[in-house]
Amino acid sequence: MQTTKFLIDLYIDANILLAVAWMVWALARLALDHGGLRHNYATQVQFTQGLMLATLASPLVALGFIELGARLVPGQSLTASDLVLAQFLDGRIGMEAVQFQALLEIRPWIVQELAAAQSPLAVSLWAAFGAGFALALARTVWRIGALRRLVAEAFVLRRAPGLDIRISDDTTVPFSTRGLRRRHVVLPATLVADSTAMKIALAHEMQHMRRADVEWEVALELLRPLFFWNPFFGLWKRGLDRLRELSVDQALMRRGRITPRAYANCLLSVCKASLNARGQISPMTARVPFLGISRALAGRRNIRVLRHRITAMSVRPADRAGLVWVWAPIVVTAIVIGAGAATLKKPGDWSQDRLMLSTIVNLERMESRNTSPAGF
Repeated sequence: MQTTKFLIDLYIDANILLAVAWMVWALARLALDHGGLRHNYATQVQFTQGLMLATLASPLVALGFIELGARLVPGQSLTASDLVLAQFLDGRIGMEAVQFQALLEIRPWIVQELAAAQSPLAVSLWAAFGAGFALALARTVWRIGALRRLVAEAFVLRRAPGLDIRISDDTTVPFSTRGLRRRHVVLPATLVADSTAMKIALAHEMQHMRRADVEWEVALELLRPLFFWNPFFGLWKRGLDRLRELSVDQALMRRGRITPRAYANCLLSVCKASLNARGQISPMTARVPFLGISRALAGRRNIRVLRHRITAMSVRPADRAGLVWVWAPIVVTAIVIGAGAATLKKPGDWSQDRLMLSTIVNLERMESRNTSPAGF
């Protein structure tokens, strides 16, 4: 039972931290924009990935905050519930003690109910979560299987140490992916007749390889079933997908070997070929495509994606930011998230403030009984 309760608590904390981290990321990006880094997409990608790693490391940072708090303020708890309780005891929260205690006990009650799994509500929640997780996991496994089959059936155009360049008739969008040992760049057969577009697509995917974008994509897709119901996971991943494509486009424009016009024509050609292809676009995962398009959203979304990537080429690439612009925001946000993780820890059951709250609750209940009409 205790292990189950610990895992449930851990999962709840992870989802709360994910939401907090996304909001911190959104605010930090606004700060980067106003700091002159609006079009420095490489810096924004590094910041986003660093913040994701900081979120994963937040439990360790939280332990540091808890230890620091114990040394600086002995006997005082830094959990969110205890901080709110201190405000209540100081009279800054206008609420009856019975109601306030019930509010503090909501999360422990939820964890207890889910761990026991006996009430109809708890059983229904477990059933819904299990079904959603199983569906998301099955979809991910199926898509990875489809991707492996496509790569295995593709023609090997060139082979280098740890890398295969392949040609496939089953895809209309160039993409890069990897297995356990080798990386793969898969180009559609429709590009073979256009050497310029083929070189652009290959350069684009190789740039993704250099930046370890494929490994990030695989890791995030493996985490997706665990957070299938959390909208902040999808928002964060879509934000990273958008930034990394703009970053790669910008890096290729910096080199000066590809003209913006040729690059834009290649994007339009791939989009047109994909939307005009017979059958559906393969719903594969764990890959980094040259252009993320969807037939279901072939109107507004695809137009918006294309417009943004093409217009971004007309913007003069920003100078590379120094390491301080990358690591300073990451350190600050890691501290904020770590502090937030520390406040989510389970509070002590017998702190002085909680004993005082329990005493006030008992006094209120005794007063309520004494003032109740006879017979009740």
